Amino acid sequence: MIVGVHHPPFLGRGPKSEPRPLSADIDQACKKAGLWPDAVLSSHWHLYQRCTRTVGKRQIPYIIVGTGGYGVKPVQGGSFALPYKAHDFTVENMAVELGYLTVTVDMSIASTQLIIAFNSPRLGHAIDKVTIDLLTSTVKSIQPDSPPAPKTPKAARSSPVPRLGLESASRTMRSNGPSRRPGA
Repeated sequence: MIVGVHHPPFLGRGPKSEPRPLSADIDQACKKAGLWPDAVLSSHWHLYQRCTRTVGKRQIPYIIVGTGGYGVKPVQGGSFALPYKAHDFTVENMAVELGYLTVTVDMSIASTQLIIAFNSPRLGHAIDKVTIDLLTSTVKSIQPDSPPAPKTPKAARSSPVPRLGLESASRTMRSNGPSRRPGA
């Protein structure tokens, strides 16, 4: 089971970070139902952050992925070496990068696993991936994809094309205002 909420139940801002009230609400519902999620996905904060929460012998990834649109931003409150523990969460990865999640559920005879990957269109590959063993409710592996080898056409080597960086693109979006669909 995957729980999806808008506001994150936990946001890692350093070792003294505390779960938010939503975390207690999820816990209460899980205890009452006798069922815990395999992963918790949220957004709201314009960044990517992956934590693993330990509840008994169960390991539950909590993933914030508010990176699909406007203005990604780092967490306020200082920077800390990863991983670090805060409460019953271990903050394992953070990225300030536009991107999206892919969620794959493999229920074949050979494997019962949930694979969640954070992908960067700019970089062209997944920059974080977590695999959850659904039989044991444990994080089986954490590994980003290796970046693909760059392929540069001969013409581009002799006359490079300037690229717009994320910071410049963000400034451009702010100055032009939000895009509007016809009839919206």
